[in-house]
Amino acid sequence: MLDVFDHLPHGHPLAGAMLRRELLSRTFSWTIAAPSTLRWIVRCASGAGLLEVGAGTGYWAARLRQAGADIVATDAHGVEHNGFAGGFQHAQTVVCSAVDAVRRYPGRTLMILWPPKDDPMAAQALRAYQGDSFLYVGEGPGGMCADTAFFAELERGWLPAAIAPLTVRWLGHRDRPTLYRRRPRAVRTSRRP
Repeated sequence: MLDVFDHLPHGHPLAGAMLRRELLSRTFSWTIAAPSTLRWIVRCASGAGLLEVGAGTGYWAARLRQAGADIVATDAHGVEHNGFAGGFQHAQTVVCSAVDAVRRYPGRTLMILWPPKDDPMAAQALRAYQGDSFLYVGEGPGGMCADTAFFAELERGWLPAAIAPLTVRWLGHRDRPTLYRRRPRAVRTSRRP
């Protein structure tokens, strides 16, 4: 129902009475934390801790904790200085860059949700990350998320291992929660003459 009201023409009588997608996104999240998706992420993490970089308001971290996940939420900006959040805070976030977060919390599964478009944060985090599993929720190349370097890094080093079976999303967007596994590294063999 929110999708319908989100796309009403500006002058429509119901449009002014309903919260629009941007306000909801800034208050909660740029992607919808459906219960089925939260349960799927908890299963994918299979007991390992999660590390969310670019957590914004901490909305997903709060919902994932309620679903039983062990998660650390980080963002380069506190909520009061985050231009993508409306000043709301749903869970405490550690203020640090994505690269610092990856280095500070090794052993956790990296999770990035709707990284800002044309921003190097997601690519930098993925390059610095040493783990073998990575959760991504966002659109693909040419969409509203990340930059070309992120998708090049994803293509070069990662393979999709699982995709959430049921995804609730904002109307008009193509985000899909995906679990990636690191590509096997080439095995070097030495040849003796």
